Amino acid sequence: MNNTLKPQQEQTLLQYLYHFQRYDENSPGQLPRPMEIRVLRNGQTLSGYFKNVDKILEVIRQNDAQNCMIYAPFNAINTACYSRDQCEKMVTKPKQTTSDSDIMHRDFVLIDLDPRRPAGVNATDAEKGKAVAVGRRIYKFLVDQNGFERPIVADSGNGIHLYFRVDMANGNDEKSLVKNFLKALAVLFSDDDVDVDCSVFNAARISKIIGTTSCKGTPSDERPARISCFLNIPEEVKVTDAAYFRKIVGMLPQPEQPNRENNFTAEKFDLEEFIQKHGIEVVRRTQTSDGTRLVLKECPFDPNHKDAALFVSNTGAIGYHCFHNSCANYGWREFRLHYDPEAYSRQTVQANRNWHDFKNQRPKLKPRPEANDFGNKWLQPSTIVYKDLSEAEAIPTGFTRMDKRMKGLLLGEISVLSGTNHSGKSAWLNNLIANAVQSGYKCAVWSGELQDFRFIDWLDQVLAGKNRVEKKEGFEDIYFVRQMVAQKINAWLDGKLWLYNNSYGNDWERIFNDLDETVNQGAKLVVLDNLAALDLSANDVNFYQRQSALINDLAAYAKRREIHVILVCHPRKEVTFLRKESIGGSGDLTNLVDNVFIMHRVGNDFRKRATEFFGTREVDRIMDEEKFDNVIEVCKNRSFGLCDFLLGMYYEKETRRMKNTPEECIIYGWDEQPVQQTITPTNEVQAFPYHSEIDDDEAFNAWWNE
Repeated sequence: MNNTLKPQQEQTLLQYLYHFQRYDENSPGQLPRPMEIRVLRNGQTLSGYFKNVDKILEVIRQNDAQNCMIYAPFNAINTACYSRDQCEKMVTKPKQTTSDSDIMHRDFVLIDLDPRRPAGVNATDAEKGKAVAVGRRIYKFLVDQNGFERPIVADSGNGIHLYFRVDMANGNDEKSLVKNFLKALAVLFSDDDVDVDCSVFNAARISKIIGTTSCKGTPSDERPARISCFLNIPEEVKVTDAAYFRKIVGMLPQPEQPNRENNFTAEKFDLEEFIQKHGIEVVRRTQTSDGTRLVLKECPFDPNHKDAALFVSNTGAIGYHCFHNSCANYGWREFRLHYDPEAYSRQTVQANRNWHDFKNQRPKLKPRPEANDFGNKWLQPSTIVYKDLSEAEAIPTGFTRMDKRMKGLLLGEISVLSGTNHSGKSAWLNNLIANAVQSGYKCAVWSGELQDFRFIDWLDQVLAGKNRVEKKEGFEDIYFVRQMVAQKINAWLDGKLWLYNNSYGNDWERIFNDLDETVNQGAKLVVLDNLAALDLSANDVNFYQRQSALINDLAAYAKRREIHVILVCHPRKEVTFLRKESIGGSGDLTNLVDNVFIMHRVGNDFRKRATEFFGTREVDRIMDEEKFDNVIEVCKNRSFGLCDFLLGMYYEKETRRMKNTPEECIIYGWDEQPVQQTITPTNEVQAFPYHSEIDDDEAFNAWWNE
């Protein structure tokens, strides 16, 4: 009997011990915690707890040579288990093996993809290729579209393993979270050929030791026994926060509950009748372990999207998801309301109908005889043209609570943004610009203090996203966007964003006149950063009068051209908590504008100084409960009367993004690539050839993304 392993297997096993069992090669051949090896041999179970690395490799050699299936838990085991009967030896029919209560901490969440096939046999190359194809889609969906950190990717021999690093306790809440996460992935991705294994949710779950042979049944040329291997291990295996998993769980189908508010009858909601009534075309139906997926001909929110589906669980719960990034926020509720606006609130819809009827029937104003350019000098209320600010067009900021409270940035208005140095003003503006462009609003920017390449570099980081930026080798917290990615982003921005060339100077009158060139091309958001860098010099008026004139000119221009202008203003040098009155310059800066925003960085100074104005309870909520990194304060909002409103945000250093929630992951239009669903049978994909360079990212990416 040959009890040796191939060199590649030895290397792979050491990598497995390093990443899953915390083996340090500098230690004297010992694991810091016990590892259970569990072997399935001829219908019998053998178990042993080991710390000695040489013994671990010896046990694996012996059993791999006998075509046994070799497994181990991938989460941290209680060190007390090392004192069981099978300490440093394999025992047949052990009294105890690792149970969920023996797991101290969750280190990984496993996504196990296997092709559907008869039990007890290896997969064919074609079957395995289908599992690889689903693995690619799930990887893209989680990493590229939803912000998960890159997982360890392994070829299990018959399928694909994705191991996501986590930092979770071993409790009922975490168990439920992982269970529902896998269930959601099964709903979204399981099909007739490949199954997302929902049974691997428990903390003590065992999985194949990567580097061992997968040998189910009798090996043959068609169904060979393959050696499992790593396909890719990121240079740094980062932790994915639990919030990202909760976001995916939120995509699970939800039951339609009959009640008075949503105008349901007592009968169960009939989805098939709904589909037939509204002419919704279904091109494919797929049974999953938990229900049925109905792939639609097109997404109702954008007919160009051919990757939308309805999901019906065995319990009758219903879900909807479009795998195209721009429609990812639409769920079943939005889907149903698209076809049946009265589904959830007849009273609200009727009120909206009455409102629209009123607007359509309002009397038209008659021409007035005096002052053709301006109308009457004194207006009677009945002669004023009705305008509902709640219906006014606004540029979405992308910051959810702000948009809900003040609709965004109303066209025809001007805003002042202030904040101390390093408070996050530039980051917030870059996020705002990115979100405006994403929503279809063109932007013009004058940045008086930043060089053009620095401005676009910071904006590119925001637009790239966490999985498109890279860390600068040898430095801490310095990230960059590769030129190839930046070129793609900037090509997408062309025609949507204009940056003023500072070589043309900073004279306000010239810049003001030049604005027309971009506004004529459709710019709706104008950003001037900042007031201190503008040249307002004039011989006939003083500095503050020039500032007042500037604000008046901008306000009139914004109204006339129906755009929104943001003017960045520095505060005075103060040591107290920054208030509206702290903004330097003419009092008209804040008196004449429509909105005043102040950016605050959350830290010890914020706790000490903000408590006086907002109270201990609010500051504790911001710092201790929500743990925000930055806060933008709406000090003034003329249209809706909003003031002293604090909007907390989370800062992501890799991308310079200000985020509504820690798990938020916006995919911008330059990278709009949907996760294709299996509307047609999955193409066969050959398994990745075994290779010794497991850290060869270039080889992995070329194959994984082909």
